[in-house]
Amino acid sequence: MERKKGENGTRALSPSVRYMVSVLEERIRSGVYVHGRWLPSERALAEEFSVCRPTVRQAIVLLEQGSLIQRTAGHRPIVWNRAEAEPGSDEREKDGSARFGGTRAAQTVALWISGTPRDMGPIALTNGVHQGLAMLERPLRLVMSCPQGTEHPEVIRSEAAALRRLADDPDVAGVILWYLGGEENRAALDYLREAGKALVFVDREPPPGFEADFVGVHNILAAADAVRYLIGLGHSAIAHVTNADRASTVLERLQGYQEALRGAGIPFRPERVLQGPFKTARDDERQWREIAHQLFAMPEPPTAAFAVNDYTAHQLIRSVRAIGKHVPEDLAVVGFDNSERWSVVDPFMTSVSQPFEQIGNEAARLLQIRLAWPQVRTFRYVLLPAGLVVRASSGPSLVG
Repeated sequence: MERKKGENGTRALSPSVRYMVSVLEERIRSGVYVHGRWLPSERALAEEFSVCRPTVRQAIVLLEQGSLIQRTAGHRPIVWNRAEAEPGSDEREKDGSARFGGTRAAQTVALWISGTPRDMGPIALTNGVHQGLAMLERPLRLVMSCPQGTEHPEVIRSEAAALRRLADDPDVAGVILWYLGGEENRAALDYLREAGKALVFVDREPPPGFEADFVGVHNILAAADAVRYLIGLGHSAIAHVTNADRASTVLERLQGYQEALRGAGIPFRPERVLQGPFKTARDDERQWREIAHQLFAMPEPPTAAFAVNDYTAHQLIRSVRAIGKHVPEDLAVVGFDNSERWSVVDPFMTSVSQPFEQIGNEAARLLQIRLAWPQVRTFRYVLLPAGLVVRASSGPSLVG
């Protein structure tokens, strides 16, 4: 691997570089440095060989030219032992670190996520997963899949089929799940776990009785804070517009709404909780207009509404305007997600801001732990804070 003076404009190699390259090459070929793992850091190598960092970098360039490491921008080099990398090789790492979810070295993490390619929240969460996986000691490839169909039953069926495909894929080490199916897809979840896949749930908790690692936000606290903000503006007649989904997020946001009312001494009125269509259903303009009419036809019409998510909040605002009312003058509106942070126009809606990228990053970290210690049956439950971003839709204070 030594290069002659003047080749490609480089200087003759120093004895320190030649020695480093020979030692590192031997460690890679003998398996001391395990294929697919990070090479030691520049600092560690500089200290070990008592050389400066430019010398370490020169050695790393030569190792890459010899196809003994692989480099990507912004990350430490990865050890690349050809004997281990050859397709069909039956060699296994002696310490068992390659045994992710099965008897062969799985290379892939799957992300099952709600939404469409236009939904920026899921895209941000996916970016967070990418960032988290890039920091792993043993990098893994990420593949992403999302529901098919527009009606709720179609979505649930497509999820069940996807989970079974992932269970049967020997290259999938683990799955990060934005789970939609509730009890309906419990059999598919059980099948996935029986296949030995590591599982981390994001946003929505697993169904009752199915224990697994989870990353989400503190929905109860965040929802209560949003409603308390409306109360602080002087609103006491506050509606909650939700949907028929039985996911933990939906139920917890209703609970937060109720807790905020109770804390302020405002009686909870069930008739002020209205249910909109599922996001996955075809838009039903007539049904949304009916919801707007119901709000303003109440004996004491609400002056504010807290929506279960931004999609619902947007539909509510549109329907209120369609019947000749105004936001926030006739109805102050607060959503949940802060999807307008990515808007190309001036953001309008006050909303709870979900830290989507942080959720994805944390999910990747938990998956790393689960892959490293699959036998551990203590599961981690991570709740991240979600603050309120105030904009024009919530309007000014009614007090004073």
